[in-house]
Formats: sequence, structure tokens, C-alpha cells
Amino acid sequence: MQRYLFWVCALLCFHSLQGQEVPLWGGVRDSIVLPADSSLVLIPNDAYIDEIVAFGKSLLGRPYRSGGKTPAGFDCSGFLYYTFGNFGYKMPSHSGDYAHRGAAVSYGQWEKGDFLLFSGRGRRGIGHVALVIAVEPGAVWMLHSGSPGVVVQNFLAMPYYTRRYVGARRLFMTPYL
Repeated sequence: MQRYLFWVCALLCFHSLQGQEVPLWGGVRDSIVLPADSSLVLIPNDAYIDEIVAFGKSLLGRPYRSGGKTPAGFDCSGFLYYTFGNFGYKMPSHSGDYAHRGAAVSYGQWEKGDFLLFSGRGRRGIGHVALVIAVEPGAVWMLHSGSPGVVVQNFLAMPYYTRRYVGARRLFMTPYL
């Protein structure tokens, strides 16, 4: 309980210093804006990420559409924007904006809920983002919207993505109570 209170107090202090809305959970999920220099955002438990993943998976097969942020068609960041938005989180709507959010994740240290970042085709910087939904020996399953639409794929088994991998970010963490 003390750790929980510590993190809530820390989050509220961070909120007052930034003058921005900060993600909290509860009966009513507030609309949330993550500041560009934000650190980790607390979520109550893995079951909450599971809810977000389940909702995202309900959109499997939706078509890819450049700049799309609706079920009529998603690009990678639009898909995450829409999926997390369904739970009250206002996520970045451009893939490059994920590169400066949360905490960096070392290669091979991925967890469910992390964001994978990939370079763009023929251009510098981040051009694609995906959500880690499961990690198994030899497999990192990502949920994302790419050219085939919304899909789940093992990024470690896809040379197209392993060559373009830039890094990963952790925006969410589960408090240890």
C-alpha cells in the first residue's frame, strides 16, 4: 500500500510540475495527454493491458490507410491512438513521437505493453510503431497496422522489421503492491 501511495503522490507531483494531464485509472478513465518528456505511467495491473490488447485484437483485419485513425483504415500510430483512446489514453498520433516518451527498453528486454520503434522506408527517423502483446522464447508478438492492415506478427521472424528495428519504449508499468 505504501508503494501505491508513493507512486500516486509522485504522479500528482509530476502532474503539477508539468501542467499537463497525467494518466490515472479509476471508475472513470480520464482523457490523458502524455507530456513529451514524460516518464512511466502507472497502470493498475497486467489485466488492464490485456483489456487494451483484446480491444486491439478485435480490430484485426481492418485495412491500412495512411494517416488513418478510425476502423475504416489505420496507419500504425493511428491504430494505437484509436486503441488506447478507447480506454481514455490520448496517445501520440505520429510514430516518431513515441521515440521520446517513457523509458528506453534494452534489446531483448521487451515486455507486454512496450512499444517497438522502426525506421521508415527510405527516410530517417521513426517511421513505424507497434505494440508488444506477448514475449516468448524466440518470439516477440507485435500488434500493429502495416501494409496488410491490422495484424499480429512475430517481429523477430521478420527480416523486414528486424533490419529496421530502432528501439523500444516503455510508457506503462505495473506498480508492485
